[in-house]
Amino acid sequence: MPAGARLSKPGEFSGRDLWAEKSVPVNLHDQSDPMVDYSTKAWPGPGEVIVRTVTWEPGFSYPMHRSDTIDFVFIITGQVELILEGGSTILHPGDCVVQPGTNHAWRVVGSQPCTIAGVLLSAETREEGSS
Repeated sequence: MPAGARLSKPGEFSGRDLWAEKSVPVNLHDQSDPMVDYSTKAWPGPGEVIVRTVTWEPGFSYPMHRSDTIDFVFIITGQVELILEGGSTILHPGDCVVQPGTNHAWRVVGSQPCTIAGVLLSAETREEGSS
């Protein structure tokens, strides 16, 4: 795995991008490794997909934000609170949430780190897609 695929802020989180595609649908005839010379970025660009794992340390929180993505998030270990404008819910190992580009925040609950796996799929915003 290239060094550029790792995410880290000591004491807060660590992770890595496992896979990335520059366009969907993926051309399966192209067998080149998309992770060669890869560098992480916060969100996939238009038409892109990023597969990522992240471990957030106890007490970690990520502020309210919105991205132009649909995120498929799987809780692997620990507990995390998903905070939405209308309320919040605690997610546990085995839970999955689909986050369709709405405002949301994250907060690790309890004394254990929380590891998530996610598939971040770029999406058109209503403004971009309207005619």
